[in-house]
Amino acid sequence: MGTVEDLTELRAYVNRHSVRSAAAPNAVNSTNDRYYEAALDGLTPSPAVSYLLNLTDMTLKDYRSIGAYNAMNIAASIAANRAMEEIENSLTVHLPEPRSFRTRLSRAIDERRSVRTFADSLVSASALSSWIFWSLGLTTRQQTFRDVRVPARAYAASGGGLYPITTWFLIDRVSDMSCGVYRYQPYSHTLYPRLGEEHDLETLFPGGAFDLAHAGGAVLYELDLDRVLMKYGDLSLLTGLVELGNMTHSLELNGLPCGIGSCQVAGFDKAYAQDLLGLDGVNSHVVFTQVFGRRG
Repeated sequence: MGTVEDLTELRAYVNRHSVRSAAAPNAVNSTNDRYYEAALDGLTPSPAVSYLLNLTDMTLKDYRSIGAYNAMNIAASIAANRAMEEIENSLTVHLPEPRSFRTRLSRAIDERRSVRTFADSLVSASALSSWIFWSLGLTTRQQTFRDVRVPARAYAASGGGLYPITTWFLIDRVSDMSCGVYRYQPYSHTLYPRLGEEHDLETLFPGGAFDLAHAGGAVLYELDLDRVLMKYGDLSLLTGLVELGNMTHSLELNGLPCGIGSCQVAGFDKAYAQDLLGLDGVNSHVVFTQVFGRRG
């Protein structure tokens, strides 16, 4: 192998991981730089690295399960009856009729940004309704799969049409709405409260650089493995996270015409969030969050 006279010839081959020093037992106690090299050397377990290293390709069981689901039209049958999971009673909050947008898509894309500070004024219930509907709601179109007619939930794509992500809204500063924890019900475009739960954004986002005092609230994304694992196996996490990304991006784009700014947040207290929603932390997990408020 020849010598390199000028280090610039190496370009991308020289980076912060070129120098290795992971030898001490406490190698990961410094920064994530040390954690990364310790994980690569096998000195400390890393769920993220382990998942990526072991995610190779589809196995025979995956092909069989996906084929069986498709052959039996299971996804369409589930979707046709999914509305029965929603609750309609005196506690159900019916959101205002969503309004159409006149903002050009190109402008929404160009002005998309993460918003961490918010205006003093409240988010209006009308704006919240439109924001949620055009990002997470149902289309009016119907699709037929082997004589089973189902709504086309095209506002957020989902692997196999199984929709394992449930969205929850922590409401703090929204006009005409009580503070609380609410589950979004897309088939009826309503919010259903989780009674007896008081939330605290400061606890949910420890150490976050957000203007929580003026935040309208937060969105919590719940992933239910049982909705997808039987079909996709270990590919379920990938399909679930892709769906989640579609949702968060739609909310950010649609925030502009609604006057709502938001910021995606991965650094949150997962245990606190799951206790707040009453999730078991085994099948059902809060996998991501998003803080929002009125744009300044």
